Amino acid sequence: NVVIPDGVTGIDSSAFENCMSLTNITFSNNTKIYGSNVVNGTPWYDNQPEGAVYTGAVLYKIKGSLPENTEFVVEDGTIGIAEYAFCTESMNDYGYFTSGDLGLTNVILPDGIEYIGQCAFGKCTNLTEINLPDSLYQISNSAFYGCEKLNNVTLPDGLEKVESTLFSGCTSLDEITVPEYTDSIEFG
Repeated sequence: NVVIPDGVTGIDSSAFENCMSLTNITFSNNTKIYGSNVVNGTPWYDNQPEGAVYTGAVLYKIKGSLPENTEFVVEDGTIGIAEYAFCTESMNDYGYFTSGDLGLTNVILPDGIEYIGQCAFGKCTNLTEINLPDSLYQISNSAFYGCEKLNNVTLPDGLEKVESTLFSGCTSLDEITVPEYTDSIEFG
């Protein structure tokens, strides 16, 4: 058993990965940053049904693949989306998924969401649309890497900086609207 205390705001990648006896986890709704594969390979994760897996107030992972042409609505009250959350395709030799969900076409994020992790939507090649609420203050690098059909993005007013490679490989992207008070735009 693991209990995540309310003071924990983030958990790094692979923190509990492959803990073969971990069957019960109590998540804190204050933890908004999850790295990749934090609980993968545990009995807790293996027993989760196909679809969206939440860890407290974070959309941790899409388990399995979404149906074709999916408009995915993230639950109200969600404050974060974990790294590689929508990567469900093309497993590499090390057992990690390397491509985004091919069924995903549109994402609706709730007001109050604050954080999107690295490569969360990486290579979701059929993603055409996502709303980014003003509550979002951090979108990590490469969050939309390889989203080839994404064509118009308005970054939220609360975004403090535009991280590197945020839209790398988004070959259809015609326009990005950057908020007036964004502190920095990273190279790449």
